[in-house]
Formats: sequence, C-alpha cells, structure tokens
Amino acid sequence: MRVQLGLTEKSVVRYCYDAAGLLDMVTVADGSVDWGRLNASVIDGYVADRGRPYGAVTRAHIVGAVRCLLRWALSTGRLERDLTAGILKPPGTKRSVPRGVAAEQVAALLAVCDPATAIGARDRALVLMLVRLGLRAGEAARLMLDDIDWASGQVRVTGKGREHVLPLPVDVGQALEGWLRLRPEALDRAVFVRLRAPRQVMTTSGTSGVIARLSGLAGIDPPV
Repeated sequence: MRVQLGLTEKSVVRYCYDAAGLLDMVTVADGSVDWGRLNASVIDGYVADRGRPYGAVTRAHIVGAVRCLLRWALSTGRLERDLTAGILKPPGTKRSVPRGVAAEQVAALLAVCDPATAIGARDRALVLMLVRLGLRAGEAARLMLDDIDWASGQVRVTGKGREHVLPLPVDVGQALEGWLRLRPEALDRAVFVRLRAPRQVMTTSGTSGVIARLSGLAGIDPPV
C-alpha cells in the first residue's frame, strides 16, 4: 500500500481497518485465518453489510481495501485464485470534482496525497488543476507537456473542439513542478500518465477515478 499505491500512514490504517473485518469472518478458533472459506458470496456479503450505512464513496473505499487484501493474499500464496473480479461494485460513485466543492473537502483530498511519492504528487497536481482551473476530467487527461508555458505562467486547455489559455496559479504550478520531477519516462508527452505499464496518457475515466479513490481515502462523499 505504501510502495505501489503511495498511501499515507493514515490511509494505510483505514485500509487495514476495513480489510480486518473480512478476516474476522474467516478466522477460526485457534486464531488462524482459514483462507479457504473465502468465496464470492462471503466477500460480497461483507462488502454489502459493511458499506450499508455509508455513501457511495465510502463504499468504494471498502471495496478498494478488500481488493488490496485479496491481491496480497493471492501474491503470497494464501489464495489459489483471484477473487477480486466478483466483488460487488458500489453504485453511483461520483467520479469528478463538482463545481463549488467546499474548501474543507478540497483540503481533505489534498491531505491524503503524499507529495513525496510519485502517485501522491501526481494526484495532488491533478486535484489542484481540476479545482483551481475548473477543468473537466477529459481536459485534464488531454493536457500535454507542451501545453504548459512556464515563462508566461499559462496553460493551454483543449476540450469539446475549443482551445483556450488559462493563467497558471502559483500553487498549481508548484504542484505540477513537484509531480513532473517525479514523473517516470512515459510513452507520450501527457502531463498526467499512468504509473503502471503501459506508462502513457491517463484516460478520462482513469483521471476521474483518481478523485473517487481519493474521496474514499479521505472518507468524504462528493457533493451532489
């Protein structure tokens, strides 16, 4: 969770808390975990029950924690097959930063981004681009390195067949600089790229999905 997802210690604790509930269901009398008891119905039942009191974003976070646990169990030989494909997907997760988002929510999203890691620096820059410049997910996904004019402090944005130039606020520029210093070599010149192979431009859904993931980590529901 720290290395591959770049999660902060607070987020790691939250993931472990949600994953531990599933382990409790398959822990036997001597305290050992009977991994053989895990199947799609057990996992889906846990996800549904644990997420019932919460909103869509928190339910998505619970699913993420369970997926993380199951992938670890598979990679370490505790499970013989991948059980993540059958996990219930929480409906209605809002995957964008809505206009008029409260400052407290923006702060919460930024708080779960660790700028010392590549993924944290990327996600922080993305959140600030969306919020401070009012970009859509697709516009952020299409940003190229050549669209940033550092000398004049401007950024060229393309969307829906139109092109416009926006001023680059200092805090956004600093966040972008932090990310670009950690950005790995990629297959194209996109500003925001995937950190797993193939390292290339993020899709619109991938860019939007970052916000859903951060919202889950921050324990907030996006405003309606």
